[in-house]
Amino acid sequence: MFHQFRQTVLLVLLVNLLFTVSPVSAQRQKAKPQPPRVFAFDATNSEIAVILTQEGLISRRYPTHKVLAKSFNGNVVLPKDETKLTAELEADPKQLTNVDTAMGDFERKEFHNVLRNQILEVDKFPSIKFVSVSVSDVQRDGDKRSFTLTGDLTVHGTTKRVSFPVNATLGEKELRANGEEKLKLTDFGLKPFEKGMGLIKVADELKVIFTVVAKTP
Repeated sequence: MFHQFRQTVLLVLLVNLLFTVSPVSAQRQKAKPQPPRVFAFDATNSEIAVILTQEGLISRRYPTHKVLAKSFNGNVVLPKDETKLTAELEADPKQLTNVDTAMGDFERKEFHNVLRNQILEVDKFPSIKFVSVSVSDVQRDGDKRSFTLTGDLTVHGTTKRVSFPVNATLGEKELRANGEEKLKLTDFGLKPFEKGMGLIKVADELKVIFTVVAKTP
């Protein structure tokens, strides 16, 4: 009789142990969700260029103009599910700089005055901003990635949805990406610059070319 009672007590204790300890153990064994990695853009080791095309008579001397974004910041947030990647970038239009090697200081100063003050009106619109909304067509090959990054680009107070094809290399502490895409000035409410009865005339279409580096803290 006592032996049966003892077996019953042991059985009850065992059942209680299974229902109280096992869930805790399971929670401990369950892997913690991996936090997303955040990469901050390194402007000093990156290049974002805008290529403008001349259509006027001066195009014989300057067929194109290369303008660099000298000041920008932002980050890339990369979760475990890479299709949920997000990116934000903000550039200072006051620091857009013509780097044409054939251009003299006087011409460069006038170019900057036209670009910054007459076209972009940087005092009124002091920021150029891109905020991603989706990533698609993701292809993986080791540490290489290719995808299409779509987002909202705001220039001169006008926001337009654009897409950039991107090729990237993903490291533990660093992300490198490059790509290019064509845009139009008029899509952002900007009038292509023209002066001197066609002597100077900038095309509506431009090209954005970027090679960026972003690093974890």
